[in-house]
This record gives sequence, C-alpha cells and structure tokens, in this order.
Amino acid sequence: MSQYPRPSHRRFRFGPAMLGYARRRSDGGFVCITEVASGLHPDLACPALDCGWPVVARFGEKGRTPHFAHHRGRETSCVAGGETSAHLLAKDILNAAKTIKLPAVTAEYDGATVVVSPERTLAFDRVEVEPHLGDLVPDVVLYLGEKTLLVEVRVTHACDGVKKAKLKARQLASIEVDLRAAQHGGHAAIEQAILRSAPRDWLYNARQEAAVAELRETALAKVRDQARLIVATPAAPRSSPEGRAAVERLRALSADALCGVDTGADRVFAVPREEWQARLSVEWLLEDRSDRYDGGFGLASLAGWAKRMGLVRDGLDPDWSTPLRTAVGEIEPGFVRLRVSLLRYLRGLEETKAVTAIDKTRWSVVYGYRQRLLQQMADARRRQDRWDQIERTVGSLVATLPVDSQIDFSFDAWARSLIPGLGTSLTVLVDRTEWETLRRGLEQIESVLRWGTERSIPTFGLPVCEAMAAAVEARRAREAAAAEAETARLEAEAEARVQAVRRGAERVFGIEAAAGWLSASLVPGGPSMLTLARASASEQGRVWFALEAQRLRLERLGRDASIVTQLRHDLQSAARAAFGEQPGDIWLRTGNPALGSDRPWDHCLSARAQQRCLATLKAQAPRGRTR
Repeated sequence: MSQYPRPSHRRFRFGPAMLGYARRRSDGGFVCITEVASGLHPDLACPALDCGWPVVARFGEKGRTPHFAHHRGRETSCVAGGETSAHLLAKDILNAAKTIKLPAVTAEYDGATVVVSPERTLAFDRVEVEPHLGDLVPDVVLYLGEKTLLVEVRVTHACDGVKKAKLKARQLASIEVDLRAAQHGGHAAIEQAILRSAPRDWLYNARQEAAVAELRETALAKVRDQARLIVATPAAPRSSPEGRAAVERLRALSADALCGVDTGADRVFAVPREEWQARLSVEWLLEDRSDRYDGGFGLASLAGWAKRMGLVRDGLDPDWSTPLRTAVGEIEPGFVRLRVSLLRYLRGLEETKAVTAIDKTRWSVVYGYRQRLLQQMADARRRQDRWDQIERTVGSLVATLPVDSQIDFSFDAWARSLIPGLGTSLTVLVDRTEWETLRRGLEQIESVLRWGTERSIPTFGLPVCEAMAAAVEARRAREAAAAEAETARLEAEAEARVQAVRRGAERVFGIEAAAGWLSASLVPGGPSMLTLARASASEQGRVWFALEAQRLRLERLGRDASIVTQLRHDLQSAARAAFGEQPGDIWLRTGNPALGSDRPWDHCLSARAQQRCLATLKAQAPRGRTR
C-alpha cells in the first residue's frame, strides 16, 4: 500500500475542476494548468507544502474544465492543496485587477456602533502568495508602496484566534474574504467574489482598534459614574404598609428571627432591613409554593423578586456586568452586592433551621419549620376572627344605646379587663372554650334588645341593662297596642256582619217584619239572629242559611197564592154563570155539605179541589144554566 494517504473530493474548485495550480519540485514555484500539457509530470506536485503528492494534468475529461488532480494512491483528503490553489487563483485575479473592495471599518462595544470608514475600493501595486513573515504565513499580501494589506482567503475554515492575535500584536492590516459560497461557480463568478461580492471582514485595522478603545473608554466612564452612584450614601430607607404588615405578621408568629439577620448590606435596599426580610420570608417561606420544596429556589429568583417588589434601590440591578462589579470594587472594596446580601440572609435562615441548602446555588424551605409557622398562623387567624366577631357584636349592641352611653364605652378597655361572669379578659378568652359562652350570651343580649324578650341573662359588664328593660317595656306596649287594635278590628268585623244580616232580612221581609225575625232564635231558647251574626263568621253563615230558607219559602208561597187566585176566579165565573152574579157569590161563600161543609171559595185551593167545586156547582145549579 502507498505511504501517502488517498485524497477525498473536498477540494477548492473553480468551475468543475479540482486544482488550478501545481508546485514545481525543482524550485518550489507554481505552475498554472494552462501552462502544461495533459498527463503526469514528474516535476509537478500538490501545491500544499504538507502534501507534495504527484498531480496529473487533465484536459476535457467528461466535459470538465482542465485541472490538476492528485495521482492515484492517496487515501486521505488534502484540504491544503485546494486552499493553496485558491490562494494562487486569488493572486492571479488580484494581480490582473490591481484593485479589491475593502469592507467598512466599524467599531462596536457594549451595544454601541460607530462607522469609522465606509466601504471603498483599494488599488495596489503587486501581489505575493503565502510569503513567510517570520512565524506568520498570510494567504495573500497586497503591496502599495511601503504599505501592505494581508488577505486571508476562507475556503473551509475561518482564520483562527492564534493568527488573529499575531496580526493584532504586529498591527498588520488584514481582511478575510469568504469564498465558500463561490467555490462551485465558474472563473468569472470566483473573480467577482474575490474582487467585490464575497463577504469580507477586517481581521485587524488600526483605526478600528482606536475607535473600539474610544468606545470602551466612554462605556467605562459611564460604568464608573454608575458605580459612584451605587456606593454613594443612599437616602433614608422608606417604610411601606406592606413591609410593616409583614413584620407584624412574623411578630404575631413569634418568628422575629426571620427579619433580624444582619447582612451588612442595608445600603442596597430601599426599605428598612426588617421589612425586606419580613416580606421575603412571608413570600418565600409561608406562601404555598410546591416548587420551593421540590426544586428549591436560587439567588437569581430572590434577586429578581426583590427588584420587582421595589425593595432594591434604583440602579442596583440584580445582574451586574463585570466592568460594573470591578468599578464598584475599586471605589469601595467592601461594598456588598445584592446577591451577596441575599446569600448571607439565606445562611442566617439556615442557622434558624428555616431553609436548607440543596447545593451551592439553591435552597429549599424546611417542611417541618413551615408547618409549625402555618399552624401558628392558623391559630392567630382563629384568635383574630373570634376577636373581630366579638367586636362587631358588641359594636352593634352599643350602637343601640343612647349617645351618652356610647361615648362612655370603650371596647378595648372592656376587652382587656376582666369580664364579669367569666373571670378573664377577651384576650385570654379567644384561646379558650369559654369564648363560646360569651358569644352565645351576646347573642341573647342582642335578642333582648331587638325583640324585648323577657329573660334573665348576664350582661358581661356591658351598659345594656337599662336598654334591655326599655326593650321589654316597649315590647309590652307594642303587644298591648296590638291587642287593642285586634279587639277594635274584631268589633268592626262583628258590626259589619250584623249590618249585612239586617240589610238582607229587610230585603226579604221588609223593615217591620225583619225586626221581628232578627230578634227570633233558630232554636227554642237559643240566641237571636243578630247575636249569632255578631258572634262569628261561621255563625253568621247559619243566619244567612236560615234567611235564605225563608226567602225561598216566601217565593214559593207567592207562586201558590197566584194559582189559587186564578182557580177561584175561574170558579167565581162559573158560579155567576150558573146562579147569577149575586146568588153566585153567595153560593161561593156559603158552607156546602157536598164539600164537607167548606165554603167553595175556601175549598178551591188546588186544581183538583176546583174540579170538585165545579162538579158540585153543576149538580146544584138550576137546569139549563150550567155550561
């Protein structure tokens, strides 16, 4: 097997060819493909110094552009050969054009950008490929009199940091032209790319370095000004209602140690030490957040939260830049930053067993410690709820008292003194079962004051005795007035029932006969009709029923009298026809043995009786006179 590695196809290409140049073994000079004949030339090798593999000149194979190719037998890739070929091609192009487009000179530092010089075209005298400038071998060097411009041609890899450092150390103006996008194009495309269109950047430019240094100095001046503001003596910390409430909340839990850690960094915060520590403890230890137990929390989270809550002085951002930290340290070496202060605070909480360190950057709340605090919070909340309930109830009771009694009464004084009947103060009662006795007793007092209920109950030292007695008297007066009003109402209803029955009876019997019927009774020895109507609505109903019966009876009697009158009129007409007018009338009013000694007039009470009277008339009338 050959001692040389076999090349791959990763080579610089101008058009479809591989290598445009070869190196002569005899003198180290370069030969273009256009200068030799096709075939293998013993004196020609790969242009890369670290390769040296024999090359073959190929012309027109498979329609491709003439090129040099590595002779068979090499097994590994030869990138340097393609790069050197590219450098030589660039030299030819630049030597022919004698001009190259330079990129704009821009300076950037900390977000600021300054354009020192715009893009321009540089004209030069001559070109040199890969000259040895001591330990530095640039790809191409352009000469304009005594001035030089180094050109790095990027085919595969960009210029490394070591080479950039050498260029900067020797202050050699240099640019890099990126030909990666043009390596598969034709000769014209590569020429256009090298001279004008390919991306290019400055590797070193003295004017650019000076502008960057100026921007750096300006930025550092701003940083130093900011540092002086940071370390300046701050204004007095501002207390806030939220901070005071958090402190009181921890004091109520007997957890003062959580807001009394000396971190030596009070100047960083805009609020008093105990307030920012109390708010941090309440938020990060007491609030229900599962991630503060599982994954824990870090300094970045605490610092960001403190900044958002307005606990940190303006300008003291949680994340300082390195220049700012350096400047602050130069002005005041002992200045404690925000994160350092928070770190010291967390370490102080570790000593109280409130938090535990997961690692160097994260902490977690101790579950047992938090549970004890939560239980104390629940107890304190229950005590406060009980106190508030009693205060509201007593306040509503006192509000019903006269103004003088309200002025003389103080709830705080009453609550903190011994309550009669209970033997202790409300401050103690909120933690005892006797609190329920007080609550029920106050509800009973409230019931007496509202409804005037008569009951013997303790007053617990409240000035409500006179008000309770007045409420009872007022209730009695209300009940008496209500009873009197009810009596008057019932009397009015009874009188209305009597008048209604009287008017009904007068319509049925007439005024004179109605008085007699109303004074009569439904049953022998019973009350009169008027007495029954006055008694109740149900008794009035019985009277109405009897009155209705009388009305129906009289109507029926009226109908019967009309029929009898008509029957008698017909009988009278028949009698007068039979006997004559006067004899006929005499016959009607004379007792007739045929009718049981009844007078025909009296006997004619029905149609059947009329028939009997007519039969008797026919029998007793003179012949020829009856019809």
